[in-house]
Amino acid sequence: MKVNFINGLILRSAALSYRQKLSKKNLLILWNNRLIKEGIYIASKSLYNELDALFANEQQTHAKEAQLLSSFYKYMARMTNRATPFGLFAGCSPVYWGKHSEVRLTTKFRKYAVPDAVVSFSLAKQIENANQLSAGYKLNNTLYKVGDDLRFITYQTIDDQRVYQVSAIASNDVLDDIIAVADDKVWNKHQLIEKFPDFEADDFLAFINDLIEGQLLKPAFEPAIGFDFPVFLQKTDNPELSNTINELINLLNEVNNDDRENLSWLLFYTAIEKITGHITGRELKDMVHVTRFNQLANRELNQSLQLKITRSIVLLNNICVPVLNKRVEQFKSRFRKRYEEQSVPLLEAFDTDTGIEYGQWFEHETLFTEGLYGGSEAAPPLVDYTEIDFKMLNLLNRAKIEKQYKVVLPDNFVKERGAENLPFSMAAVFQLFENDILYLERVTGPGALTMIARFAAGDAEIYDIGLDIAAKEIANSPEAMFAEVVHMPEERMLNVMMHPTFWPHELAYIDDAKGTSVLRLNDIYIKLEQGVFKLFSKKHQREVVPRLSSAYNYNRSQHPIYTFLCDIQHQMGNSGLSFNWGALAAEFVFFPRVETSYGVILHRATWKFTPAILDELCKAEKSSDKFGHLFGQFKDDWLLPDKFYIIKGDNELLIDTGNEISMQVLVKEIARQAPVLTLSECIHFQHETVVKDMNGDPYMHQFVAPFHFDRPLKPQYFQYIENTIQRNFFPGSEWLFIKLYLSSNIANEVLLKLDELLNYSGTVKIKQWFFIRYHDPDNHIRVRVNLFQEVDFQGVYMAIREVLSPFLISGQVHVVQLDTYVRELERYGQQIEQAEGLFCIETSFCCNVFRLLENNRYDTEDWLLIFWLIKDYLNLMSTDINDQLQFVERQQAYFFAEFEDKAVKIQIDQLYRKYHGSLNNLLLAYDDLLQQKRMQVELLLQRYSVNWNTKFLGSVIHMAVNRYFSNRQRLHECILYGLLLKFLKSEKARKGKV
Repeated sequence: MKVNFINGLILRSAALSYRQKLSKKNLLILWNNRLIKEGIYIASKSLYNELDALFANEQQTHAKEAQLLSSFYKYMARMTNRATPFGLFAGCSPVYWGKHSEVRLTTKFRKYAVPDAVVSFSLAKQIENANQLSAGYKLNNTLYKVGDDLRFITYQTIDDQRVYQVSAIASNDVLDDIIAVADDKVWNKHQLIEKFPDFEADDFLAFINDLIEGQLLKPAFEPAIGFDFPVFLQKTDNPELSNTINELINLLNEVNNDDRENLSWLLFYTAIEKITGHITGRELKDMVHVTRFNQLANRELNQSLQLKITRSIVLLNNICVPVLNKRVEQFKSRFRKRYEEQSVPLLEAFDTDTGIEYGQWFEHETLFTEGLYGGSEAAPPLVDYTEIDFKMLNLLNRAKIEKQYKVVLPDNFVKERGAENLPFSMAAVFQLFENDILYLERVTGPGALTMIARFAAGDAEIYDIGLDIAAKEIANSPEAMFAEVVHMPEERMLNVMMHPTFWPHELAYIDDAKGTSVLRLNDIYIKLEQGVFKLFSKKHQREVVPRLSSAYNYNRSQHPIYTFLCDIQHQMGNSGLSFNWGALAAEFVFFPRVETSYGVILHRATWKFTPAILDELCKAEKSSDKFGHLFGQFKDDWLLPDKFYIIKGDNELLIDTGNEISMQVLVKEIARQAPVLTLSECIHFQHETVVKDMNGDPYMHQFVAPFHFDRPLKPQYFQYIENTIQRNFFPGSEWLFIKLYLSSNIANEVLLKLDELLNYSGTVKIKQWFFIRYHDPDNHIRVRVNLFQEVDFQGVYMAIREVLSPFLISGQVHVVQLDTYVRELERYGQQIEQAEGLFCIETSFCCNVFRLLENNRYDTEDWLLIFWLIKDYLNLMSTDINDQLQFVERQQAYFFAEFEDKAVKIQIDQLYRKYHGSLNNLLLAYDDLLQQKRMQVELLLQRYSVNWNTKFLGSVIHMAVNRYFSNRQRLHECILYGLLLKFLKSEKARKGKV
């Protein structure tokens, strides 16, 4: 596994050193710090006002004072012990790899302030209303046609939440003309009225307003990802609005350029509040969002750390069993059943009437089923313990028996696993301590941008790091169109999703995209190829790779298409890596720290306490003395350190057992009796961090190190071709298509009976026939018979039914099913008839082999005859051995990505050593059979020209192997390419000597 680190990291660091004391006395001193006051004000204006009153000695009840001090402690604990950027409590800055590790924080930092998303959307709406006839609009980018209906996705805002639905309107000539004229351009009402002079202006204006209200036309100047305030705003001649915008811009600039010694900071925010309140018509909890960018005196990390991180990434990848996305896997099954390998318009595939429903939107409760199982407890899922789980169990049991606080994983703890199912780029999130001790928190994905994008808008160097990441991914798939998915499920989500442009293209979904290359959904086609969903643009004839660059949790989305576009970025397997205890995570109370032998911590010591364990402490909550005594014993029994975190999802709250206020916070948490109280150690109190200020005080921090894997260059994806060739052949047409559900053990016998009927009996007259083996959802054979004319359909079908009758009576064939033959035009394009001809020749060849070898155990060397069938295809592609080698090497690399087990490579070596001497004997022994097939192919090539491109040749060979073997065809194909590669290399070496 080769890991390549980008020369640029992000340092996220707390605003204050974790050495800062947080006693009641110190909290009073801290309140006099302007930075802390401003940070609290930005986070919670109401808390700021209450704390200001408290520390101004205003009279408070004891309970109220305790509550306020507790809240202030929590914020200060966050400001000293958490590195996640949040207002002024923590900041970020770029760092670079070098020869030494030296990172020094100065007292200086820069602020980047933007208005809340609600403010931006409200302002855009006011400009739209003010501009009236000159306000800009664009077509809804989800527009598509089903029959006589125009359909598009709309939303309603209910209780500040967007609720999405598919809307429809009857198509007519006027609408069609408007859609054709509007295209992708921005139009105002006045321009549209002028464009259609045949209509009465007032009537046509009313019609346009109806289209806007129905969201067929949408405002073109709303906030959008990649276009921050005030860039997205349409210009307006309204003087009041113009003054408001300019005043807001000036105030934000004052905040961003604020001198920290300026004592009038509060005036900035109150002035902004006044303006934003005027814009939105209400008081907002968050009127402005501030990101802190720290200034560093030294910003270099020793690149020798990369080796440690790489070794840990390899180890985590070996431990973390790949988990497939359930929604995608369910959708694959439905998609394959409906469309097989067809390319389908994305909007059509997800249409509520004609398409397939997705994920949690698949099943709906009815009047009869609503609440039926809601109150009952589902049976716990059966846990399938793996070899890794048993090894983990041994570690936990030993730690429990021997009271070990930490365990060390050996390098060979688990078997190595390839990285092919990991995203191309990821980011390692780690903390660094003295003596190069490193805590690797997690490895995030898919894509390294998710941890960086949000901060790139406010810092040019961070933006450059992000662009470098995107450039590496684009260079690995140069023919693909990488496109940012532009959509805001809720207006407020813009606050966390906003970032500058990283990718060359944008994929617009409902919300308007404003980039230079915008892809519309009605241009996007979807295809399931070799178990992977692919998207491509019909207009550009290129693959489209969707990217969500923000860290937004899209699972909260209200619409399936957006969720799908995000899901398919995770479809290959693990999107991220982190140490976890797997199936044992709920089985123990104490989980020891996990370290490696080379100085990397993979998991903090963690405790998961249930109410039963905490019962005595809970009962003592009212008595501080009793609680203190009991907790002291409890702490010793469970090996708890003096300082630890309370973990709630992503939130971590420091508990200092020597701090009175902190202990009161802990008492309340225990008294709540949550199902599980999770605690975790604070490593930075046991190992001093390398991130320090100019006085040498250490800081809690995280480094985000983006990297990418070495991957072979992705070839150009097969392009969609608008075929004039007929695709669908329904029952009763010139193609008879029958599915035979049966056991694979009897399949060859059934095929021979069909071959006797269709090729030798003279009972029926047909052009040709072929078969394909399928194992999804159940084992079956697909038989396709090409008739001379449609009137022959009934007679041929009845003859086939008679041949199958004994197998049906005996139960060896379970089901016979007539179906529609849908040609795979996306795979074979204009060469579909050539492919069908080759399939028929291969079918005849395979039946002759089955007849000669008389069994389907595939246990004699004669079955290696398939080797020469494939070699013949290589000769048709090119007689140059170098061309053949290049093709076989590419195919083998593809299959080795799927079958990465070393046992497969060993099997290939052993098979070649054992049978390579027999290959030429087989060539002679079955010369007549091979020559017959070659003559048939030659006749086919006299009728058709064939382009033996890599895609076509690979598909034909793949289907040949499918017919030849009754099971595990992909594994057999992998092994055959391995044998061919060895054979061709040997041939090349032999010819070279000659």
